[in-house]
Order: sequence, then C-alpha cells, then structure tokens
Amino acid sequence: MALWVFLIGFYAFWIGVWSGEFIYGYLPLDAEKLTALFTGGQVVVAIGQVVLFLRQFRYMEDSVVAARDAAKAADISAKTAQDSFSKLERPYLFVYGVTTIMWDERLGPFVKFDVANHGKTPAIIEAAKIGISTSFNAPSAPLLVPHEHVLLTSPVLGSGDSVEGITEPFPLNIGAIRTGNDQMLVPDIGEDEELFLVVSIQYRGAFTNGHVTTACWRYDVPSCHFTQLGLSECNFLR
Repeated sequence: MALWVFLIGFYAFWIGVWSGEFIYGYLPLDAEKLTALFTGGQVVVAIGQVVLFLRQFRYMEDSVVAARDAAKAADISAKTAQDSFSKLERPYLFVYGVTTIMWDERLGPFVKFDVANHGKTPAIIEAAKIGISTSFNAPSAPLLVPHEHVLLTSPVLGSGDSVEGITEPFPLNIGAIRTGNDQMLVPDIGEDEELFLVVSIQYRGAFTNGHVTTACWRYDVPSCHFTQLGLSECNFLR
C-alpha cells in the first residue's frame, strides 16, 4: 500500500513538472509554480497516508473484534467444561425407603427412611431438616435436626455409601392408631387432613458446594403407605 501511495505522488509530481513546457524544450523555472506543484504532490501523498491509516485502522479493528470473539468463545467453552465437571464430579444424595408408620415402645409412632450417595465424590452433610406435619393441601416447612442426629454425627458419605433405617418420631401433636400390627399404623388425623413427611439435606462435595436434596411424601390412606409427592418444589435435587 505504501508503494502505491509513493507511486501516485511521484506520478502527480511528474505530470505537473515534466509535462507541458518540457515538450517544448525547456523546464518551468517559475518558483511559485514549482511550489504549487510540490504542494500538490504533498497533498496527494497526505491523502494516500490517510487512506493507508484508515485501512490499517480497519484491519486493527477487525483483529480486535476477532480476538474478542475468540476470548468470548474460550470463556464459554471453559464455563461449559466447568459446568460439565461440576455435574459429573459431585455427590448426589437420594432419600428413599419410606413405607409405613411404625411403632416403637420407646419412640412411639415413627417413620423410617434411607439416604444414599450415588455421586462420584463424597458428600459432606452441612445441615438437615425433617418435618412430619398435617395440612389440607401442602406440607409445612421442615425443622432443623439436632446436632446429635445421625446425619450430623456421621456427615460424610462416600461414593456409593448409604445410611439406612434413619428413624423420625412423630411430633407430639400428631398421633397414630395401633392396629395390632406394629409395622403398619394409621395416623390419627382429621377426615380431610393429609399427613406429610419432608426430608431436606444440604451438603457439599470435594469440588462443589451448595447442594440440596429435598424429598416429600404424602400418606395414602387406602394403601396405608407413604407415596412420594410429585410437586417440584417439594421434590428436587440440585
């Protein structure tokens, strides 16, 4: 590009100085005319330099845009890789095994459930909430378990580990009717009331944190068993 600018300027100078009178055998000797011709050549060169600068600026702008797009793509790729790693290399706690209302002479009516880690990394339980409540439409919020609860006294579950037979006694304001079978009691609640069990566990992994597993069951009167409630706000894993 610089070569073209030089050639254009030189050509303009040559046309101005060496044409015309040179054809008739002499060179222009007028100082004002020479000054004007030189000034015209400088203007042409200046215009060429401006054009060259604008083209270089455009190239630089395109390079900056390309570099920015490449950096953005790299950030997206890195975030995708991090998200994939976080989803794969993390613990997944599941709560299951809830069946019926049982009876124990020391505990009274209670329910039993299991917790297992089916993730690739250990789960460290930070807090747990359990609630047995009655309502006409939705369960009440569960309450924090005491520090001596088995989920907090043994808070680390390795990959594939489980804690089975965790017991949760009924609160004092909810009773159960013994039917002669201590493995299958009936809740003593109102005709239109529902009995709910909610278990919510907060935990972290070796590389991740902020995980929550929440599960909810509703007591089904005809079958005398708990069935898992299908509400997304009561049953989720994140």
